[in-house]
Amino acid sequence: MKKDKKCYVCEGNTPTWIDHDRCEKHDVCLTCGINRKDLKEPPWGDEKGFVCKSCEEQTVKDKVDSFQATEPEEMDLYSNDKIICPNCGEEHESDGESTAFYSEDSHDFDCGECNTTFVVETRMSFSYQTSIKQ
Repeated sequence: MKKDKKCYVCEGNTPTWIDHDRCEKHDVCLTCGINRKDLKEPPWGDEKGFVCKSCEEQTVKDKVDSFQATEPEEMDLYSNDKIICPNCGEEHESDGESTAFYSEDSHDFDCGECNTTFVVETRMSFSYQTSIKQ
């Protein structure tokens, strides 16, 4: 006899990344409700479950459309501490990226959010502090 899957939703628990067990009733896309067994492509994982590919694509499209509708003067893409995608507005950390970002130059960068390749211009500046030697 096959044992039923333990379901964290049925048990009333708050889901976490490690709680993957859901019964068929609760194993659905967080956005549209399609059941995992009806998916044609792998879904995007989420802390609370999953999002199907078409819902994720629509979310990214909405994000790009919203960012593109922003007035140009409201877009601050110059002299930032983070790398900002000029297509969707996603902020990326330079830490952990290529060490090339630590030299003054132009670099290609692929946005993991909207799959756009854009150019990052690294600019360096120095500041100095002085004091009289005792």
